[in-house]
Amino acid sequence: MRKSAAFLWAVLAVVCDQAVAQPESQTFVEVLRDVRLEPQVFGRAGEKGRLDYFRTSAKSALTLNLARGQRVRVLRELGEGSCRIEIAGDTFDLQSCPWLPGFVDGQDDVYRVISE
Repeated sequence: MRKSAAFLWAVLAVVCDQAVAQPESQTFVEVLRDVRLEPQVFGRAGEKGRLDYFRTSAKSALTLNLARGQRVRVLRELGEGSCRIEIAGDTFDLQSCPWLPGFVDGQDDVYRVISE
């Protein structure tokens, strides 16, 4: 039993280390129309032109308005269509990043991906 628990912790340590060690991307997303960035509300359906975040480095929950033409840096993909972005030095973990591959509606009329 102890060996199994030790093995499980070792596997978790390796997996977590790999997730943390992912290189940050040099990808930016340009907002093509005004977008709201809001704290996630469970049970609320996604809406075009709104990004919901479930974690942030900001000192308090923020609602931000991203203006047309503004760029945000995509730091990394978190899996399952989620990603981490950076705005003005604060990070936001988004529940859904529609510009990522695999979304039926990539919202090309709202977001443009720019790789540098």
